[in-house]
Amino acid sequence: MNQYVGDPIHCWVPAQFPDHHQAYAENVCWVSQMYYVPIDEEIPYVKEDRLHRDISFYRWVVAILLLQCFLFKFPNMLWKELRGYCGLNVQKIVDMAEEVTLSPPEKKEKIVSDISKFLHKWLQTYRVYKYSVMVRVKEKMSSVLCFVLGKRQGTYLTGLYLFIKLLNLINVIAQFIML
Repeated sequence: MNQYVGDPIHCWVPAQFPDHHQAYAENVCWVSQMYYVPIDEEIPYVKEDRLHRDISFYRWVVAILLLQCFLFKFPNMLWKELRGYCGLNVQKIVDMAEEVTLSPPEKKEKIVSDISKFLHKWLQTYRVYKYSVMVRVKEKMSSVLCFVLGKRQGTYLTGLYLFIKLLNLINVIAQFIML
């Protein structure tokens, strides 16, 4: 962590350098090519003698890897945040369905009944109450475009899922192009 916050490197600079010159020299050292010299050896005077001790790593690898990590995690965070706006607790349904597979036969029927009540209540909550011109337009658009994002159309989760998958695909392609 000291690489990016605080003093990442200490270079040997002349003692007469003022503080701002020393800071500049250390910044130049940080971005310039470096080589390793053990403490018990002398610093090679000839430049060619330094080349075999070259440190061949890129200093920003950690920052780039953290950026990549965030770019791959972002669609997942977006999915977790936006899936709750559909009005349906997807995780609760998945947990209840998992409970059915692990329960004894006498409890399975009650759990399946609870799942169906839960889904029925959700469907009743988000059904279309009025059959207006706007509802007919949305129905027509849904039949033409396959789906229009909306809770009442029942396509919010599907559209969101496809959007997140598209983000993942764009991210992977962009990663290959950039790197």
